[in-house]
Amino acid sequence: MKKTQATMKKELQVTSFFYILAIILSHLPLLLLNNSFYHVDFLIPLFACILVLEKHVLTLFKIFLFGLLTDLLLGSTLGVYALSFLLIFTVYYFFIQFIAFKTNMQKLGLLIFITFFGVFVESLTNIEELNNLAINHLIINSLLSSLAGGFFFLIMSLKRS
Repeated sequence: MKKTQATMKKELQVTSFFYILAIILSHLPLLLLNNSFYHVDFLIPLFACILVLEKHVLTLFKIFLFGLLTDLLLGSTLGVYALSFLLIFTVYYFFIQFIAFKTNMQKLGLLIFITFFGVFVESLTNIEELNNLAINHLIINSLLSSLAGGFFFLIMSLKRS
């Protein structure tokens, strides 16, 4: 089924709203965990949801620019999210070449795996976090980000139907 211009414009507006919301939520501390090592990265699950559900026409250059814009807006080291998003796209592209993801459960499993991978890559490439990197912090951050990814998946799946 071919999408109309109005549908594509509305999807872009909703995705832009989620992007701004993810940036705002990424700056807020967690209420239950009073430790600076634990944080939910909302942008990696959102990017994974865009890849899995929306199937936008994304080129490597657009993904790189999207990552650089994210780095600038979050104030992180320039290139951290750009590299993370490119590696996430590479893993996603590798999986869809060999496995057909048809059901929502299969897509959700791919989303969770990509989110775990993305948080791992982002933690390894972020200089500020590399000094204090511990496996338990990495696992908890990945789980929290996967929960955020499940939330984005649910909202974006409902939006499509």
